[in-house]
Amino acid sequence: MQKVVHVPSQIHHETAGNIKLLNCATPDDRKHLLVPLTLYMMTNGDFERAGPHIGILHQGALIIQHALHFTKPTKVVNSLLSMAAEDLTALSCCPKGSHVIDAFMMSPSVTVQQRDQFLDKMKGHFYDVATDRYGSLVIDNLWKVATMAQKVNIAEELSLKEHLLTASVYGSFVAKKCALYHFRHRRNEWNQVQSAKEKTAELFQDILESQ
Repeated sequence: MQKVVHVPSQIHHETAGNIKLLNCATPDDRKHLLVPLTLYMMTNGDFERAGPHIGILHQGALIIQHALHFTKPTKVVNSLLSMAAEDLTALSCCPKGSHVIDAFMMSPSVTVQQRDQFLDKMKGHFYDVATDRYGSLVIDNLWKVATMAQKVNIAEELSLKEHLLTASVYGSFVAKKCALYHFRHRRNEWNQVQSAKEKTAELFQDILESQ
């Protein structure tokens, strides 16, 4: 797989071939399965027959990560956003799957609106993600690129369970990262600090897009 990392055209061909191989290129009603089929490296038929305890494969996760950095990863993004909130939560808390969510959040090809769609689906699940070893790192990376509005939405939900978060090793990390105490008790200070960080995130996004 190392040669794939350094040759974008080969990544593109491998991903396209992977879609056809896994039997989700056609018809249209299978395209939403692109991400799960690739993550598990299964055909549609195998996926339908599989039990609930199948595991994500490293190769499949790498392919999706690379594909999310295509100039127009429309099919991959649409497939990811079509997944159920429970599945996205499980993906965020998975050692291999969490890197897929990171790639989605950090990709310059993913729009703010698409991140909004993801966050909308994740409402009610941020606490579960925040208290997980890998999920807490997902929120850490998300926070780096989130808009002010997105941060407010996340902080509002997490602040309702701040006392539970601070009792958890990983949750405590997220509570500090999101500055939940200041969000609840010193909102003006929180707004000023996060606004400054948002400008830094925008600069980071500009750097990503220029590469």
